[in-house]
Amino acid sequence: MNKWIKLKYVATSFSTAQKQSDVLENGEYKVYGASGLVGYLDTFGADTPYIGIVKDGAGVGRTNIYNAYTSLLGTMAYIVPRNPDNTNLHFLQYAISALNLGETAGDKATIPHIYFSVYGNKYILHVPVDTQKKIATYLNQKCDKVNSLIQNVQTQIEKLKAYRQSLITEVVTKGLDPTVPMKDSGVDWIGEIPEHWSVAALKYFTDILPGYAFSSNDFHAEAGIPLLRGVNVTPNGIRWDDTVYWNKEITDKLKPFILQLDDIVVGLDRPWISEGTRITRMTEKDLPSLLLQRVCRIRVKASMDSRWVFLGIASNAFKESLSTETTGISVPHISTKQIGDFIVALPSMETQKEICDFIDKKRSQIDRLITSKQAKIEKLEQYKRSLIYEYVTGKKEVRL
Repeated sequence: MNKWIKLKYVATSFSTAQKQSDVLENGEYKVYGASGLVGYLDTFGADTPYIGIVKDGAGVGRTNIYNAYTSLLGTMAYIVPRNPDNTNLHFLQYAISALNLGETAGDKATIPHIYFSVYGNKYILHVPVDTQKKIATYLNQKCDKVNSLIQNVQTQIEKLKAYRQSLITEVVTKGLDPTVPMKDSGVDWIGEIPEHWSVAALKYFTDILPGYAFSSNDFHAEAGIPLLRGVNVTPNGIRWDDTVYWNKEITDKLKPFILQLDDIVVGLDRPWISEGTRITRMTEKDLPSLLLQRVCRIRVKASMDSRWVFLGIASNAFKESLSTETTGISVPHISTKQIGDFIVALPSMETQKEICDFIDKKRSQIDRLITSKQAKIEKLEQYKRSLIYEYVTGKKEVRL
């Protein structure tokens, strides 16, 4: 008999206190996080297969099925059927996915959360277990095909991103003319440079300023000048969908932290994410805004093209030069001193402009291709969500 029933009457949930710092490189039992396998432990979290759901942070609401004798990090929770005899685990996962929990997680919170005490009260369609198995089998087959298509497109995107990154790294150290005579730069992560170029640390031709420690008690949710926080800085520009404001007087003490057009900003916490280095340049639409702590501002002096400095920090060379110096385990940090000490290759101002113009054009072409492929992935994801929703809510039936 088909009936709508609250999730909490079909399944139960419990969390794990496993911390990333407790995870081992080797061990008997696997440990999973939101992004996949993260390591091993000598203990396990469940002795039967279960559904893991991301309850905190990026990917919140995402589900997956895990084998018995595995564990999850604390950002995830276990979900198990109350009665495995009348609840198919795969059908239950699809039913939970159809709730779209990630869309309701938090309210512009820095770290979104979901709680079983809340979503456990949402209704799912409970059908006979034989019907559950038929639906799950059908959806597994369909979703596997869609996931394969998505993975193929995602691989193409990653190749484009890698090409874009390698292109930047190549031209900011070697230039555009492959026939020009070269010389040793004397810097490991730069290698050879054109013989008429020089090298210098960023601190000699930039002004680097860490953000001001505005008190969170003074943040305003709606009105005032936007405060640029680390969460707003992405490799693809400033993201203002999670914004706090300063609606008090701009005193002389705060004036140095007013950002300007073409200022380069870098997120000092977790500077490298899957999309690239958390660095971008301020545009007209990002102003006015004020610089908050854990973000630094780099202002280039008149003798340099700000795009050249931006490309230098966005290159693989910057990450390579600091990879052995970052502090922190799960969330690395970099300092303004490390940025200032970073050595870049220095061609003439004319050559800087020529190379930056070339990269701007190439990046634009590559970014258009990436955007097109991301749109294709979103269409496939929408199709998959629609497919799951229609079958787990009874709008469509599996006909064998």
